[in-house]
Amino acid sequence: MDTLKATLNGTTLLVHFAGELTLRSSSTLREKLQNYMDAHTVEHLVIDLSQVEFIDSSGIGMLVALKTRLTSNHKSLFLLSPSPQVQSTIALVHLGSFFQILDSDDDVLAIIPD
Repeated sequence: MDTLKATLNGTTLLVHFAGELTLRSSSTLREKLQNYMDAHTVEHLVIDLSQVEFIDSSGIGMLVALKTRLTSNHKSLFLLSPSPQVQSTIALVHLGSFFQILDSDDDVLAIIPD
């Protein structure tokens, strides 16, 4: 079962997603994130992918579209602690340098403005 938990800290939205990021779940996640960002001032979006068991091309595509849209609005997307499966998929499609990847909660704290 996929789970989603969002926490807003100032203008940084931290999203914990667990489960599978696939065609079935990526459109729902995208819609929930968009609704949350429309209702709040979000400058930085951090998605914790440490509990993602599987990601397919639809999940990767959703992340690429999300980053592209945020970047065009002078906002940022960070991926936090991607699981080994997510890391492998990102490397397979040569997107390692496209995404900003954070390794720890300390890295997240470093991007949150005081």
